[in-house]
Amino acid sequence: TLSSSSAASDVYKRQDFNDSSWQVGKLGAGYHVTSLYNVFIGENLNLASSLYKKASSLYVRSNFELPVGREIKAAKLRVRYDDGFVAYLNGVEIASKNMPQEVKWDSVANTDRVTSDKVSSSTGFVPAAMTTPTDIVLTAEQVANIVTGNNVLAIQVSNYAKNDRELLIQPE
Repeated sequence: TLSSSSAASDVYKRQDFNDSSWQVGKLGAGYHVTSLYNVFIGENLNLASSLYKKASSLYVRSNFELPVGREIKAAKLRVRYDDGFVAYLNGVEIASKNMPQEVKWDSVANTDRVTSDKVSSSTGFVPAAMTTPTDIVLTAEQVANIVTGNNVLAIQVSNYAKNDRELLIQPE
């Protein structure tokens, strides 16, 4: 589920946040004005018309269940992103790339990710920085935040500027 509303700014990270009014789809989410990121963007989550030149940040939430009796000792977050993101597991920050130290609802990424190195894909040329996901290994303390039952991965992805031609978040 996703939103770009300032109303969700801090509470969207919490497990008990009601996201029933948010747009729903299979992640990734974002846009590229020439559609080069379409290979990474899930159905119904191409957001060019609602975000391009209108908002610098987007919130996404993904719920997952840990069955009773299961224990997780190690985990990693694999993510494709453009330009920056901060990720939370059940409300606790677990990762941040290219974001300011103090993240607000309208924060922009620290820099524009390098897009000059491109590789071919079935839909054209895609910035190479986006084709290989970033792996973030969670610490034991972060893994301990995964609970039996419902868990929430909440992410704020931000562009370098509102008029940036692309935005992408694709967590795995």
